[in-house]
Amino acid sequence: MPLKKSAAEECCAKCEKDIAALRKEVAALKKELAKKPAAVADPRVDKIWRVLCQMGKKAWLKDA
Repeated sequence: MPLKKSAAEECCAKCEKDIAALRKEVAALKKELAKKPAAVADPRVDKIWRVLCQMGKKAWLKDA
């Protein structure tokens, strides 16, 4: 009989899945921004990037 996952394990698995999806989304945004001239780039992305780095979440962005 398979063991049932605890609530904490289920929560961690969901968070890891969400983080992976966010990494893909950030990578896609960076790719789109690279296609546009610098004058047209959306400054909100840089602000989000800085906030994540300040929060100590730089490791989340390493694959992006």
